[in-house]
Amino acid sequence: MADAKRERHLHEIHLVNEEDHPSTSHEENPPAANNRIEIGEYIADILVDRRSYPVVVHWIVQRRGSPEILIWGHEDDFEAASREAVAWIDSHLRFDDYRRSLNR
Repeated sequence: MADAKRERHLHEIHLVNEEDHPSTSHEENPPAANNRIEIGEYIADILVDRRSYPVVVHWIVQRRGSPEILIWGHEDDFEAASREAVAWIDSHLRFDDYRRSLNR
């Protein structure tokens, strides 16, 4: 019986609150928790994950109206995530224009 009790304690969950993490300065915090960038027929969601330390910023690109994720990534800060998402969308828009020019 003692072994079963000891094994149960090995799998206990420890909840962590903000006091357990070192605080970050205001400049390190992203400007907003979630943002959407819309360019042409593409959307990019920029999602800030404050559950991890340091903060991780995810970016997800989709075609408007489609549930399919075309590409995603994560960066260390909000500006880098936005820059990567916009760069990918710009590249894909140029490719779409190229394909349309071939069909003329």
